[in-house]
Amino acid sequence: MPPKKKDAPEETSAPAPSTPKKKQDGGTGYLIALGVMLVLFAGTVVILLSSPQGKQLLGRAPAANAPAANVNTPTPETNTNVNAPTPAPEPVLNAMGLPEGGQVELVNAMDESNTSIADQKVVWRSATGDVTLVEHASDLLPALKAGNSAIVIVARPSGSNRTIFAFGCAGGCDAPGATQPMAFDPALKAFIPLINAPDFYIAANQVSPNQRRMWYTGVSGDTEERELWVYDFVNDRQTLAIRLPASESLTECAPEIGLSVSTSIRWTDPTMLEYKVYRGSGTVPFCERPRTETATRTIVVPQ
Repeated sequence: MPPKKKDAPEETSAPAPSTPKKKQDGGTGYLIALGVMLVLFAGTVVILLSSPQGKQLLGRAPAANAPAANVNTPTPETNTNVNAPTPAPEPVLNAMGLPEGGQVELVNAMDESNTSIADQKVVWRSATGDVTLVEHASDLLPALKAGNSAIVIVARPSGSNRTIFAFGCAGGCDAPGATQPMAFDPALKAFIPLINAPDFYIAANQVSPNQRRMWYTGVSGDTEERELWVYDFVNDRQTLAIRLPASESLTECAPEIGLSVSTSIRWTDPTMLEYKVYRGSGTVPFCERPRTETATRTIVVPQ
């Protein structure tokens, strides 16, 4: 009988070789050290950025969405010419189409001897310069050439666009003031006749503070000045303010020969006149002494 075969030993699966413990411990430590370093680095970055230097650095940094600077774009040149003239601003015009804040003025041209006015121009004068309204006043007023006279400005009535002119001397003369007032309208560039204006010399003290009116005296039949009149430039109207009785006069002195002279009348405000009253009789040779003053009165001027 053949010998009985021995059963072959059963194969056992060999266990997988395990990683040495020493090596596994070393990798874990490396990861831990790396994490600690990252944490320290992040903390350092936070501290740095929160410092003044970091904030300054962040302020200089471009925004995240900002486009990159075009290094090829040329920088515009700055005009450093400080002497370049600045263009003048456009003037503000008023309702008449003239620069705001101006007024009517006269420009006189003298003759060769520089003793007489040869020509006159009417302009609108403002801070921006002159605007010519009338090149030659004599073209509109032929009497200037015929009478060898000139025009002067006697009033600028408040609340009105018009300027009051009157005829005066072109050169030296003995006339005490201008006569025959007339209005000038800068919008129309024309002289407007004043139909009811008095034919009296216009002196500065006769014109009211607002230049809308003037006073003048009327002479009665015995050459005494007993009437006080007011003329309104704007409304072209004469008004009798007072008429004194025969015993009183506005005349301070009445000479034996010649016209009565000297009155004491003044504006206290645009609506009131103050005048002195004198004894209304008797003459004094050459006005050597004044008359006796009897009263000082006031009167409200008709508006």
